[in-house]
Order: sequence, then C-alpha cells, then structure tokens
Amino acid sequence: MMRKLIYLLSIFILSTITVYSQEFYDCATQDDGLPVTAGIHSFSVDPDLLDSFDPVVLNVFFWQVRDPFGGYGSAVFSEDKLLEAIASLNIQYNPYKIFFKYRGYDGFNTPADLPLENYVWDEVLEQYVCETVTGAVDPNGYGNIGRCQFSDFWSYATSNGYKQEDALNIYVPYGSEFGGAARTVGSNMTILKIGNLTSPILFHEIGHNLGLKHTRSNNEHTTRIQFLPDGTPNPAFNANSAGDAIVDTNANSGFHFYVDGMSTYPFITDCDYTGEEEDELGVAYTIFPEDVINNMGNAYECLTNYFTIGQVIHMHEDILDDPDLLVAITDFASLYEPYTGIYRTCCWSEAAGEKPPLFQPGFDYEFVYCEDEVSPSVGRTEPWPYDDLTFDTGDVVYSFDKAIDISDFYKIKHLNNTAIRIKQIDDSHAQRCYSNLLKSALSGAVVKFNDGILNSNVTISHKDSLGINNPNLILDLDQGLYLIETNFDDGTQDQQVIIKENN
Repeated sequence: MMRKLIYLLSIFILSTITVYSQEFYDCATQDDGLPVTAGIHSFSVDPDLLDSFDPVVLNVFFWQVRDPFGGYGSAVFSEDKLLEAIASLNIQYNPYKIFFKYRGYDGFNTPADLPLENYVWDEVLEQYVCETVTGAVDPNGYGNIGRCQFSDFWSYATSNGYKQEDALNIYVPYGSEFGGAARTVGSNMTILKIGNLTSPILFHEIGHNLGLKHTRSNNEHTTRIQFLPDGTPNPAFNANSAGDAIVDTNANSGFHFYVDGMSTYPFITDCDYTGEEEDELGVAYTIFPEDVINNMGNAYECLTNYFTIGQVIHMHEDILDDPDLLVAITDFASLYEPYTGIYRTCCWSEAAGEKPPLFQPGFDYEFVYCEDEVSPSVGRTEPWPYDDLTFDTGDVVYSFDKAIDISDFYKIKHLNNTAIRIKQIDDSHAQRCYSNLLKSALSGAVVKFNDGILNSNVTISHKDSLGINNPNLILDLDQGLYLIETNFDDGTQDQQVIIKENN
C-alpha cells in the first residue's frame, strides 16, 4: 500500500472528523493559511459601506456526478431538489443583497480507473493519510467522492468541460466522505452530495465560494482595539489578518458537540455554548450565540441565516474582484425570465415536451393583470422587455410566497395578460407584461341546420386545426344555413352563423 500525507488544517479538523464521522456535515474546504489580499478588502464593519453596495445576481449551474456506469447509488436526483436548493440560497442570501439565478443542470459519468484510496489515521505520524490500495480501482469513481479524491476532482471536471465558466458550479454526487467542499475560498466550484443539497452546509460552502473563510482560528487575538491611546498600532490586534480576517467575527478555536457522552474542549450542547476560553496571549474571550450560529462557523447543525456586517462586506468585495465570480454575475432582468418553458396564449403540449414559462421558487411573486396600451388589438407575442413599463396594470391575479413548497414549483407560471412583481427586488413595479391577443384556431365544428332554420335538426362536422383553418372552408360548403364554431388557443370560442348561397 502507498500512502500520501494529508495536511491537517488544525487540531479542530481532526476532532471534527471524529465527531461527524456518521453525519458528514463537516466542511473539507481548506482555508487556513490562505492570505487575504490587501487592497481588495477593506476589512470594514461599517454599515454605511455595506449600504453602498448594489445588489448582485449570480448564475448557478448544477452537475449530477454519477459512478463510472451511470449509477447514482440509491439516491434520487431531481430538478425539484435543485430548485429547492436555489430557493434556500435566495431566502438565506437575499437579505444581504445577493441573489441567485438557476441556469439548469447537466451530468456526467466519472472515470472507471480511479485508484481506490482510504482515508485513515496513522498512529505513527499522528495525522490522517491517504492509503492507496495496490491494484484496486474505486467502483464509485467520483460518484461517492472521498477525502482523498476531491482535490483531483477539480482538475478532472475543468479539463473535461464539466464546468460552466459563467456560473457557480455545484457538483452533486450521491455520496461523500465530507459534508461539502469549495474548490477554494473565492471560487466557482463546490461539491455537495445530494443529501446535503438543502442543508446548512449549502449556505456554508457558498460562503466559501464568495470569499469567506471559517470563523475559527487558533491564533486570532481577543482584542478589537486596533490603536492604542497614543495612536500607535496595538501589537495585540490581529483580527484583520488572523483567522478569517474579519473584525466583527469573534475569536474562537472551533466548536464541538457532545457525542455519546464524549466531547472536546471547547464544546456546545443543543447549540448553547459552555466553558471559557483564552487566546494565545492568555486573554480571555466570550463566545456569544451569534458565534455559534454564524453561517461560516463549524457548529454545522446550529448554522442559521446569520452573517456579520463585516462578512457581508467581505463577500461583496470579493464578488466584485474575483475573476471566477465576476464572470458569474448576471443582471436583474434574468430573475424575470423563466428557467424553462415557452410563451403561448395557452394550451401547451405536454406530449411534445412543452411547458408554460416557469419561474424559480424562493421569491415572493405577484402576477398582476396587465394589458397593452400601445397595441391593444393584438398585444405582443413575447413579454415586454425588462424596465419597459408602457403597459397598464390591475389587480393581483395570483401570487406565491418565498416559503419552499415543492408542490408549488410548477405552479409559478407567467400566463397571458399578467406581469411579474418580485417583491424582494421591487415591490412597487411589475415587469414584463405578457399580453398576447393573437389567437390561433385549434379546432372547431361546422353545424348545418338541415331545415334551413335554427332548430335541433342538425348535422355536425368536427374539424381539427387543419380543417378549421382551411381558407376554403366556407367556399366548399353546400348552400344552406350554418353555425361555424372555432376554438382558439387562448381558451376562447367564436361562433358565427352564416347563410351559404350559391357560389
């Protein structure tokens, strides 16, 4: 057997691996020791600076990662799960002026010749190592990805074209030996197995993608006093360089849970911290509830929708500078565009794979009545362009809230004579009125009154779309009294009584 060393980021990671060996919620993103670039980041915690950032929208693309034979274990991969993840991301990040646009998914089978590697504890080296089993290949490929594989996975996906350059790429294997892993802090690639796709680890890993490091640190000092009374730098202050380099996340060396009556110091139970800590200078510090629930902490089962002001500023600064993130930025108009479907007045053919225009969940939608004030006789075959508000609006026709209800996913439709209001973006103006008054005849009937008067003695000839649209329909009729019924694709019907005389 061959072995290669795995560098442990800190003693915390070792403990975390042990504690979460069953749940696999732990994060495998390696961020300790990564420098934070001065000049890009202000290290500010000023709410006024935060308010100065414009909202930003990022594209997101998913990849199903299968085993070498196209299998996906016992897991079920579905677009509903991806939409649920997008909805969760928007609900979590929208308060911080960060939005996500679902751009679809693809998938691929992974290599059949990957060496079989085990992640084991070496008693002599006192660290985890990757142990290669001589002559054996991994039957799962990257479908059930191990800790010894994810660093090579990034190169494989990139070199084989399994990466959208203009999006955040989320790779979804059916299993993993870790909770999740971003390629690096500030990047556009993340691994999340299907079971964690809607768990707090999703928000955590995307935080890494957007430039955030873990809040834990063994060398961050307690003090937040940057300058001494005489104006000189405080030599004990290192909060803008140590740990996550964010001043308003407090010093802590990581959290652990009781598991079967065992714990490591410091620890929390039921998301409540107990115990006291000191930094490396011997100065005591306090752990607050916000430290435990912070999205970038390591108390994974306690993580909630919480970032500090400094963390949000840091993300916005990273998005506007990191090349991987800059190319993933899209415009707000994209959120008013369906992720799938086609525009018609009505009557989509499921047999032909047609769907109405469908919108991603995770926002508060109001679809309001609208009509064309410029061309009221015909309307338009496509919705108004974004920010073109030259249409009249009326009452709310139907609405959806941001709460994640999978049963609603295929109900968020943009139907005829409605415009879209997304309240998280603009709760005053509706956008993209769709008012298509052009109609196509789908079917109909020719009713002949056999007695030449309007009574029940009739002969009915049903017509398909070709028959009812035949330009010679009336010309070919015999002399007599008729009712022509036409069914249109917007759900309406027209009836016309005619007297056919000699040609």
